[in-house]
Parts: sequence; structure tokens; C-alpha cells
Amino acid sequence: RTKVILGYSCEEYLITNDKNANKSEVWITSKVNLDILSSFKMMSSASRGNNAKKYDMNNYPQGFMMESTHYREDGEKTIWKVIEVNLNKITVFKPADYEFSGN
Repeated sequence: RTKVILGYSCEEYLITNDKNANKSEVWITSKVNLDILSSFKMMSSASRGNNAKKYDMNNYPQGFMMESTHYREDGEKTIWKVIEVNLNKITVFKPADYEFSGN
């Protein structure tokens, strides 16, 4: 499926896990020229440490994720949405500034 988010044409990708009922619906555009995949690779590697299993992120869809809905097996869901695209603005996020709930 396709839809337009903030003026960008996006394609839907479904991500599932064979081991449980967790799934994600992800909307990606190729129209935003931002290499987010390299950032995900770096964050994933850093969060797993030196001895952690390596994931092949080269098979992930190419482009910029504009929206994502993750459904957990227990019925909980997490929604992530881009609310602005401005490649001329520098924004720094500090995890300590946010409250996370759940497990």
C-alpha cells in the first residue's frame, strides 16, 4: 500500500517475527535524502555491546521511515510518527529528557 505523509509518498512494509505475534507496519519514503540506515546500524551495534549477535540491516527497506506502528503480542502498541521534515535544522535529542513507560 501507499500513502502520503507530510507531502511525501510512502510505501508500507510489514515486519513480523516468526517466534511470536509481534508485528510492525512501517511507512517509508525514498524522497527524503537522509541516511538514517547508518544511524540505525550504529545505535543497534552500540546497544548490543561487543559480544552481541549482529543483525543484517542491509536487507531493511531503503529510505526514511515516516511512520511506524508496532503491535506487541500482549495487545500493547507503540506509534512513532514524523511531525516535521526540515533538513536545514539541527535538532539534538537527549534520552534523559523523555519519559519511557512499559517494560
